[in-house]
Amino acid sequence: MILIGGGLAGLQALDLLRRRGFDARLYEASDRVGGRIYSLRSSSAGGLVAEAGAERIRPAHLRVLGLARQLGITPVLYPPPQNPYLLSINGGEYRFRTPEDIPGTPLEGLSEAEKRGVPSVHLELAAEAPPVADDDSRTAWQWLKDNGMTAAGEVYVRAFAPFPLDRLPARCFQRYALAERRALGQVKTLSGGVDTLTEGLAQRHPGHITRGFKAVSITQRADQVVVRAANGTTVSAPLAVICLPVPVLKSLAFEGGTPKALADRIAGLGIEQEIKIGVEVAGAAFSGSNAPEMAFRPEFPRVVWPSPRRLDDGCRVLNMMAVNEDVPLVAAAANGGVQGITALLEPRLPRLMPHARQILFHDFSADPLAGGAWTWPKNGAPPPKGLIRSGRLVFAGSDLSAYPGWMEGALASAEAAVATLG
Repeated sequence: MILIGGGLAGLQALDLLRRRGFDARLYEASDRVGGRIYSLRSSSAGGLVAEAGAERIRPAHLRVLGLARQLGITPVLYPPPQNPYLLSINGGEYRFRTPEDIPGTPLEGLSEAEKRGVPSVHLELAAEAPPVADDDSRTAWQWLKDNGMTAAGEVYVRAFAPFPLDRLPARCFQRYALAERRALGQVKTLSGGVDTLTEGLAQRHPGHITRGFKAVSITQRADQVVVRAANGTTVSAPLAVICLPVPVLKSLAFEGGTPKALADRIAGLGIEQEIKIGVEVAGAAFSGSNAPEMAFRPEFPRVVWPSPRRLDDGCRVLNMMAVNEDVPLVAAAANGGVQGITALLEPRLPRLMPHARQILFHDFSADPLAGGAWTWPKNGAPPPKGLIRSGRLVFAGSDLSAYPGWMEGALASAEAAVATLG
């Protein structure tokens, strides 16, 4: 049996198959494994890490927590509960631990529900509204307006909702937002790098993983599947599990055409773009009035949060990400490499950037092996139902799972794929 794609889903499927006695081999296009799990390590001694992809583990993500436990990895709270938060808006700065601590000015014009949710107003609105029907055709933005979002609330929602609200179906938005709200203050990560999950899985089967195999075409024959790589080499087996992101699936050539079930699913999915940045900041930046908390502001970088790990001298990584309309701005800066990102951040974080030691980032939206951060169902498309089977092919992975964009979805999809193979 062959598996194509060495992200979390492919590696977990390989591990499950090997433990069940299958002769399985995995083929990965990159020189590393992990896919959209990509931990960027600082050059400083001490192992500071910035995550370019997956990082957060919700309390309900029992598969991820279980895998970490198997591998001897201890999750930690993220961000760690230390200093108060900082909200910068309308020329003022407001420190708070709960929305009740914020003085009146930033709350003017908000409804009572919106005030309880500042700055993540969209989460409280989603919790206050009745459940969205599966056949509701409204976008998340239309639905929020219909459910009492005020003009003042729109400012917060536009600034701090990471979802593409003008494109995401309301039913999907409410499900995502309620999960986010339940996990507030409880989200965990792996301080040594989320890639310790994928590297740990890979280390179990080093002789069964081939890197540098970029699949370009798939042919189903009467008794086997043949996969050809960009360099002309081929691999074949009676069955193949394909664990690739949607943009890469779109680029594959299938003899006889793309399987209908896969084509139908892909047609109903959009790709969300996201760029994450980590700035290693010297310990001096965290003293006195300059001490940065998890900070919020209505323009990029909209949210800045610290990694849980710090060096003995107080140095740590501050994280931020670009989503929605911020992506083109940051992507343009990223074209200039570290210098471009630095020039973008210096006027926006004037108190912090003088203490910056290193910039860490990777643009998955420009990465041909990923093509984006995660998928979302387009309006009118049916809810995701997990993997797809077509003849001798099984298509799995986070993008095709019921939890797109999450490690839990990748693991659930891998389990389902292996279950279909007996």
